[in-house]
Amino acid sequence: MTKFRKGDVVSLTATVSHDYDEADEKRVFVKVDGEFRDLWLPPDALTMVRPLFEVNDSVTWKDYETSPACHGTILAIQDGHAWISHGDGNYCTRLLTAITRVFHEEIPT
Repeated sequence: MTKFRKGDVVSLTATVSHDYDEADEKRVFVKVDGEFRDLWLPPDALTMVRPLFEVNDSVTWKDYETSPACHGTILAIQDGHAWISHGDGNYCTRLLTAITRVFHEEIPT
């Protein structure tokens, strides 16, 4: 007996294979490990498991539960940590698992 049946909601592990631009695309290309073809899926069918951080990404994090969110720009990444500029001459280091990638329009002013 199979553990899957019609109507089950499932998830799969895949990697985004092309940059996604919400203004131009209605679908996201993803690659399932070991499979030949990419899948072309609507963005609302996907859930972020682990973002790929890169230098110059804007990020946010919480230092304390009661404090407002901090934000900055990644200057370097190594060994699971990001070196982040606050933009005012101050810097910090945070675990990649403790930060969230944001887009410039999402950063509070």
